[in-house]
Amino acid sequence: YKCAVAEARGHGAVAYIVLTKDLLEGTGTENIKESEAAIQEGEIFEDETRGGDIGVGLTPVSRIRIRKLAYYQTTSPKRWDEGTQLAVPEYREYGENIPGFYDRLRSWSYKEQETESLPDIPKTESGLIDGEKIFMFGGTYYDNSPNSMLANFLFQKQDGKRLITNTSKYIEGTIKVNSDTEDELSAEDLGDAFGIMETQVNDIVEQWDNRYASVNINANVEADYGEGYYINVSADMHIKWQSSEWKSYPSRDNELERWSATEINDRLGSIFDEGSARLTYLGDGGGVRWSCGINLEHPTAGGNGQYLAMTEDLEDTCVAIDRIDDYRDAIKSMLEAFFKREGFMSGGEYIKLAMEIDGGQLESYEWDLESDGGYEESYESTASYSFYYDPPDWGMEPSVMIKILSSREFKILLKAKLLEPARKEVDTEYYLKFDARISQLGAGSDIRVAVKFLVNSDDPDEMSELFSELVTGDLDDEDNLAIIFNEALVQMKKEYDLASKGDNINENLIKSWRNFIS
Repeated sequence: YKCAVAEARGHGAVAYIVLTKDLLEGTGTENIKESEAAIQEGEIFEDETRGGDIGVGLTPVSRIRIRKLAYYQTTSPKRWDEGTQLAVPEYREYGENIPGFYDRLRSWSYKEQETESLPDIPKTESGLIDGEKIFMFGGTYYDNSPNSMLANFLFQKQDGKRLITNTSKYIEGTIKVNSDTEDELSAEDLGDAFGIMETQVNDIVEQWDNRYASVNINANVEADYGEGYYINVSADMHIKWQSSEWKSYPSRDNELERWSATEINDRLGSIFDEGSARLTYLGDGGGVRWSCGINLEHPTAGGNGQYLAMTEDLEDTCVAIDRIDDYRDAIKSMLEAFFKREGFMSGGEYIKLAMEIDGGQLESYEWDLESDGGYEESYESTASYSFYYDPPDWGMEPSVMIKILSSREFKILLKAKLLEPARKEVDTEYYLKFDARISQLGAGSDIRVAVKFLVNSDDPDEMSELFSELVTGDLDDEDNLAIIFNEALVQMKKEYDLASKGDNINENLIKSWRNFIS
């Protein structure tokens, strides 16, 4: 069929024989000349497939194909349109065997080309037709080989035989078939319903697949047991992480993978097929990939399901999946929270810490604990404590005390002293982020030192452990905290007292602190 369509694309013709009486009746004319004029436009022959109103009521009784050949002055033409064309009939006859049909057709075609096209056919040094410089166009199927077709067209009359079978007496080399036209035929060209749908489906999938950031969609056209065709569609989301973001890789555990998808479905609805969730460890530093099939039955995914009747349904599904693709950052955050909580990704200890703060399981008598949201959204948690100094008790002017307490050196010392017990207990080299604010409500009032320790989800797990130990360990005690704060000021005051009473107290403090830490 593809061959016939390619032939119809200007690369061939068909000669038909019809009964004269049928021609005159069908055209409503009285002679051949009038009937020829009547059939120059529109359909001629009946076509049961397309309907009984096609054509003028003619049915051919015999036919022969006329093939398009072209010759060149080289065996590798750069432009196919620069050759000299030939119209060469096959000698295979379809339908009734009408005596003299081929001979008459061959004679007419030969005569029409005898003076302009045939004289310059390329020849070899031995005088034979050079078949390597001749090409046949159109469909690739043929009843008679191009060499046999051309040999009989050119030499049958000279040979005096009905059919030339030994073409090597006349043609050297093989005439090749150019299949470009047939290869480039589309499903629409062929009237192929399956192919047309397949082309449309492929176009839709390619368009949307290029648009998605974290989703891949696949769709295939399949036969519906003789009742037409349907589209089988599936879609998967893929989320990736760098290897460095994982503390360890879980062993192959389908339940853990399923639970990861359940974590999302519990939040967003059943948009994922939980049983298809997979973790893949990519080699060569490729990291870790989570993938899961999208539940196409869910309204968020379009609700059309896996099997679709029309390409419009596929388009609707792709639009809906695009909205799921837009959730990718939120879905990735949910997965990270899950795998951190399970202890496989860095930051798991922070998730546990935030959960305990949020749920009230982590309690501290002295420290005020806060998290910046529910544990699933939390990024940072803080522990705050305020201590008050009375300047007269220390024999210090309030202004001098404020300068000492506000100094960078005092804050560094206080931070180190407050973290020392917890760091020893956790056995870590880390320090928590720290902030200290100095204030006095009014003249004669105590001076307040408000300290705050911070930890966030990007910090190593040890820092979350350090935070927990700080607020629940030895320093969750008012007396122990007072000792630390007082020791820090005693040490700084001692440095201050040893320093000269120059006007530049900051310079003396810096010098004293450097001596202290050396």
